[in-house]
Amino acid sequence: MTTSASAKLDAPSLYLSPYLEQHRGAYVDLLLRASKTGDFGSWVRFFLEAVAASATESIARAEALLGLRDRYRDRLSSARNSSLL
Repeated sequence: MTTSASAKLDAPSLYLSPYLEQHRGAYVDLLLRASKTGDFGSWVRFFLEAVAASATESIARAEALLGLRDRYRDRLSSARNSSLL
């Protein structure tokens, strides 16, 4: 994977919604418990797990896209080189 330290994201790349939808029951239960009992620690741990899982998924997706880009560049370069022969 080729990355630049000065790379900038123009759009969000961390999407929590799929994780929260998949774990909706736990999300709602923990949020309700936090509002009723003040147990925000459990909800924060759950939310941090959601962030970690979403970040891992985003990294995998970004790496896959960069790999795809590199493969297309290689194919284009090979096609250009073969047409020059």
